[in-house]
Amino acid sequence: MDNVPGLMNQFSVALGSYSSQQLSAYMQFTEAREKLKDYENQLEDAKQLYRVIVLSQYHLKWKKCFLRISITEKNPSVVV
Repeated sequence: MDNVPGLMNQFSVALGSYSSQQLSAYMQFTEAREKLKDYENQLEDAKQLYRVIVLSQYHLKWKKCFLRISITEKNPSVVV
């Protein structure tokens, strides 16, 4: 931290070797890459939520099915 002015000077020299157009393109690329990563994370979250919902629906269907079977086994005259 003691050499902040020196580091800033080195940074300025390094950036000076690129045109403003190249820096702009790099910044746009960086932003696009970050957005893509965010979209990929959102997609994974949505897929996981979909899996949970689908599994929950199957679980409920099977639970109802087993409930019907157990009711009819206990009292075969009951129509469910």
